[in-house]
Amino acid sequence: MKNKFPSLKEQFETHWLSADSGVVNRSGQTLVEYESVYQYLEIMESPVFGRSLLLNGYMTCTASDAWMFHENLIHLPAITHPNPGKAIIIGGGDGGAAHQLLKHPTLQKLTVCEIDASVVAMTDEYLADIHQHALHDVRVELEFCDGMDYLKRLTGHVDLIYFDVTQPIGYEDPAFNLVFFQQCAALLGELGLFAMHLGSAQFQMPRCHYLLSLLSSAFAVVRPILIPMPRYGGYWVMVCAGQMRDPKMLEPAEIENRLIARGIGDLHFYNADIHHAMMAIPNDLKMKWAASPVPMYF
Repeated sequence: MKNKFPSLKEQFETHWLSADSGVVNRSGQTLVEYESVYQYLEIMESPVFGRSLLLNGYMTCTASDAWMFHENLIHLPAITHPNPGKAIIIGGGDGGAAHQLLKHPTLQKLTVCEIDASVVAMTDEYLADIHQHALHDVRVELEFCDGMDYLKRLTGHVDLIYFDVTQPIGYEDPAFNLVFFQQCAALLGELGLFAMHLGSAQFQMPRCHYLLSLLSSAFAVVRPILIPMPRYGGYWVMVCAGQMRDPKMLEPAEIENRLIARGIGDLHFYNADIHHAMMAIPNDLKMKWAASPVPMYF
């Protein structure tokens, strides 16, 4: 197809979700850029999403909707747990996930494993609206290391494990396997919870299906979660998994009680109704996921 607007060619950028599909946004002013040993980092003033972090050209965190991602990744598992005291975030160098999790006053220790110190340094200076200086909290232990290796070496018990990494491109494709998820399950025990984001429901279904299948072999309860993500062009799939605790079994009244008791009221998106709505799966996805050789939970 002929480009009818050649003068606009350099004003747009595409964030690819598959080999054939992506989200196109108008480019903004680059405030700072840096190439670390792991990846290429940029802070950009996007005319659509506000101040944003780009990793290898991929928009990973934006001022306008970071809360939509982080609130739903963090609070559904954290509220499902009646007394979360110790948690780990793999990735999360922008501090947005940590900011949400630290709202839970029972939390005593949060370890954030970010492989690239440049992410922390750059976002600490430019994206304070997102992280609110969460990584400087006395409860946070910041580890600059490969998060998967960190978990493999870890002993003891943890209440919550989160994976907050970018799309599986470059060094951040962690090659998840069943043994790794079983190691996470062992650290969490019967009462802990695991959460991660999987990808686009429209454009990355094979990856989502594969990861849900693995998780369902390591955990007794696996709850897919769907949230709208404007910067990713549609519905985004997350998951909460555990052995005994099930976020779907938590009554709305109890969710509200826990939010009130923990003093969590400054949220943009997550609430008791959203908690359950996120786990409502459309029929089309149910049929596709039902083809898995291991059971899916709806």
